[in-house]
Amino acid sequence: MKLMQKLFDLTLNEDRKKMSSQNWFLIETDQDYENAIARYSEVKNALKGTIEHKEKLLLAHLISEFENQNSDLPDVDPIETIRIRMKDFERI
Repeated sequence: MKLMQKLFDLTLNEDRKKMSSQNWFLIETDQDYENAIARYSEVKNALKGTIEHKEKLLLAHLISEFENQNSDLPDVDPIETIRIRMKDFERI
């Protein structure tokens, strides 16, 4: 039993070291954004309950906020969007 606990503790400490190598803050630059996207790609399949999973959730939030603040998507009329999609299907 003690051996299992030691192995668990070692694994947990390694996870903490990995996560502490990058402290995440608000994404303010394109470089911050690229770093966050790259790290998200590495942890996107993390198991629930792990430190990587928590990091993934944080990154998803930070990335989403950055994209919402920096994306200039035009306002589109919903009816016009439907018309455009209908034309797309006519071409198929």
